[in-house]
Amino acid sequence: MSSSSPPPEEPRNPGRIKAILDSLENMQGGRKRKKIDPLDPYLKAARAFPLLHDPFVDLGAVFYDGLKADHDEEHPDEDETPEERTGRIYRINVFRDFVKRIPTISTTISGFEDDPSKLEDFIDALRNAASLARAEDTCKLKDLCPSFLLDDPSKPGAALDPPIIKGQSKSLRGWNHKATARGLCPMVDIMAFDEDPRSYMDLILNGEKRPPSFKKLPSCLYDESLADPRLKRSGFLRGKPLERTFHAIFTGPLTALDPTSRKGTMQPKGVIHGMTEPTGRAIAYAAVQVLSHSLWVQH
Repeated sequence: MSSSSPPPEEPRNPGRIKAILDSLENMQGGRKRKKIDPLDPYLKAARAFPLLHDPFVDLGAVFYDGLKADHDEEHPDEDETPEERTGRIYRINVFRDFVKRIPTISTTISGFEDDPSKLEDFIDALRNAASLARAEDTCKLKDLCPSFLLDDPSKPGAALDPPIIKGQSKSLRGWNHKATARGLCPMVDIMAFDEDPRSYMDLILNGEKRPPSFKKLPSCLYDESLADPRLKRSGFLRGKPLERTFHAIFTGPLTALDPTSRKGTMQPKGVIHGMTEPTGRAIAYAAVQVLSHSLWVQH
């Protein structure tokens, strides 16, 4: 990731700053925002943040660390651990990468110098937009992803056994369901799983066997026809569940099973956020949604 400096500042625009402040007040007061609102470019970039930058890191922390660094106010705590320093530097780099999406961000932030509380309101609005975007994807995919585990979900009568019903508790997924457990099973163990699924699931549930890790990645991320136990990368990031989830997020739910489908009236997120091809971070976001929100259950 690039760690270059933010875009050069533009002349301050008092009218735009006032319009942004008015829009923030309307949001806080629950009042209707304008159809063309000065906050829209910033909220749009914030909604893209978990998809194109990082689905886990807090956008507010990214802003606070980034602003301190860019205004020479970076005074690390003497008790800062190496891990904390690594995290802080990472957030600074994410900030500098993020602000490239908004050419006017520097002058907008400088417009809050006389009222720091308004800057906090501005950052909170962006943080909330990012969280909402991630939550919307999670909600949408909760009932879609299980069907993506099937070899051919479009086939008449195709269904998981036992079926996963819409609205059903996620506690019935993860290692408690054969299909989702197989998706979570490390690719290197898939033959052992298929020989006796129930026994393998019990070993995980009883803590006698370790779940997937960086060294043993889950099978749902692989194209099994290309996978090779001796070659970790063979078939990696080509799994059908992952590809279908990626399409559902970035090109629209109707394209998950047929990427050529272009039905629907709403623009897909890939178009909204200016994507011209899959990126590593976007693929990682889809993988996070598959594993952390749709299949995985903590025990």
